[in-house]
Amino acid sequence: MTAMEPSITSHHLEQFDTRGFFILEQAIPPGDLALLRRLSDDAVASRMRGRRVWETEGRQLMDTGGGQYFVFGLEEEKPEIYRVLFANWVVSIIAAMTDQSSMFHTEFVVKDGGQSTADTRFGWHQDGGYNTAAEAGGAGVPATPHISIWCALDDMSAANGGLRVLPFDRNPTDHPAVSTTPPRPNAQAQPIFKHRRVTPAGENVNNLRGDIAGYFGDDSGDLIEIAAGGVVVFSALTLHGSGANMTESPRRALNIAYSQAAFVNEPVSEVPPREGIAFIDNGRLTERAARLRK
Repeated sequence: MTAMEPSITSHHLEQFDTRGFFILEQAIPPGDLALLRRLSDDAVASRMRGRRVWETEGRQLMDTGGGQYFVFGLEEEKPEIYRVLFANWVVSIIAAMTDQSSMFHTEFVVKDGGQSTADTRFGWHQDGGYNTAAEAGGAGVPATPHISIWCALDDMSAANGGLRVLPFDRNPTDHPAVSTTPPRPNAQAQPIFKHRRVTPAGENVNNLRGDIAGYFGDDSGDLIEIAAGGVVVFSALTLHGSGANMTESPRRALNIAYSQAAFVNEPVSEVPPREGIAFIDNGRLTERAARLRK
C-alpha cells in the first residue's frame, strides 16, 4: 500500500455504521484529482455548448437554470475515468467495507461561481430515497444500501456550498419513512424517508424550491469543510445536501456509487437502466475492473 492509499480502521467502520459517514483527508492522488477536474470541466463546457455528453441516458444534465450541473455516467464517453473509479485507493476503501461490490453510478455536481442567488443549493436527500418519489427520475439502486464516495475536487467550505451531512442520531422522528434497513450487515437499521417536491414552506439551508428532498427540518447538519482531494464515504441512507456557492469560482465534486453486493438494477424511472460493473469479488479487484482501469 502506498502512502496515498487510505487505511480503513475499525473506527471508520463504526462511524459509517452509527453516524452514516466518515471523512478521509487527502485520499485522492494528485494525478487522479487533476484528471477528474479536467473531465468535469470538459463535460460542463460541452453541455453548455448544447452537446449531450452521453446520448444513451437522455436528459443527463438535470438542471442548468440556476448554475448547477449534474453530469451522469461520464465513463461511457470518457473511459479514462475508470483509472480513478477502480483505483487502488478506492479498492482500499470499498474492500474494507464489503466483500462483494459493483460500481453502478457516477455523478459530477458542479456549482457555478459568481451567482447572486442561492439557486445552487442541493436539497436534503438520501441517495437510496429518490425511488420513493415517483417524479424524482433518479438512478436505480440495489436493495442493499450502497456506499457513496463523494470526492472533493475543490476546497469545500460554507461559502462555496460544501457538503452537509445529517448523522443518523439526528435523523428526524416526525418525517414519514417507507422502510428501514441497516447501512451494513449487523448494523442498526435506519429509515428510508419518503421524498417529495420542495415547496416554499419546505426550503431550508439546503432545500431549494422544486428539489426532491427527504428532510424539511431546521438542523443545518454537519458541514464538511475539506480540502480538494479529500473524500466523504457515506451510506445511501445518509441524509445529505449542500448550500449555495456564493464565491466567484466553480465548486466541483464527484459522487461514485458502489453496491455492497452483486448489482441488480431495479428501474424506477424512464431513464434506461444501467448495468453495474463488478468491482470487488471476495474482497479482491475483479479482472474486468483491472482491465478497465488500465
